[in-house]
Amino acid sequence: MLSRLLYLTFILFSLAQTANASSISLAVNAPNEVMQGENFTIYITANASDIGSLQLELIFSNDVLEPTGVKQNVNAIATYGIKENKIVLGYISIQGINGNLTIAEIEFNALNAGMSNLNLSVIDATDTKNNPASVESVINSTVCIQTQAPTQEKTAELEKTPVETAIPNETTTVHETPTLTSMETEVPLESPTPQTTKIIETTPTATPAKAKITQIPTQPAYTQTPLTLTSQANFETIPGFEAILAILGLIIVLRWLK
Repeated sequence: MLSRLLYLTFILFSLAQTANASSISLAVNAPNEVMQGENFTIYITANASDIGSLQLELIFSNDVLEPTGVKQNVNAIATYGIKENKIVLGYISIQGINGNLTIAEIEFNALNAGMSNLNLSVIDATDTKNNPASVESVINSTVCIQTQAPTQEKTAELEKTPVETAIPNETTTVHETPTLTSMETEVPLESPTPQTTKIIETTPTATPAKAKITQIPTQPAYTQTPLTLTSQANFETIPGFEAILAILGLIIVLRWLK
């Protein structure tokens, strides 16, 4: 009878311990795709029961991602540290961490195109009595970084925007060829020499008479005025008289020219 009583007491005590045992389930929530150069946030959620202390480690690819900030939303003493491709999170609570809650928000910058795993692991977990806590499950995540591409609106704008093709300007070069210009050269003209027109007046007689030469100055001219022989009276033509007069006139002209 006593042995049965002890056995039932042991079973009830074990059930009580099992009912009061602490446990935790964890998950990493991250976007599937992020554009290169953008900032994004991942969330670490937990379903906890009487967790007194918890230490986590998140591993990522530092060739693709760069952590820029950590925020721990838990009613507990919280610490964190970043080293290369690891982020270590620590929590201590006297009252215990209980319920479904977000225990961390981590912000990253997408450095380069590629893919990065976000692997979360539990380093240590205890209850408020410093007994080991049960880790039920851990769900990890992956993020893909895409290269920047023009949006549909920008693409439409580029298609609508006319492309101006540079056309070389045709430049006409005028070469001035020097031309020979006739220059008016003033050539001094020789002043015309006043010429004297000699008019010979003869008196017709039977015998040769002296001719009266009268010099009449005339205006300068470029041509010579021919000599004119005039007679003051008409007379009957004497045979051979005309020849004599011609010879006489010629002699007078020759003398005058000398």
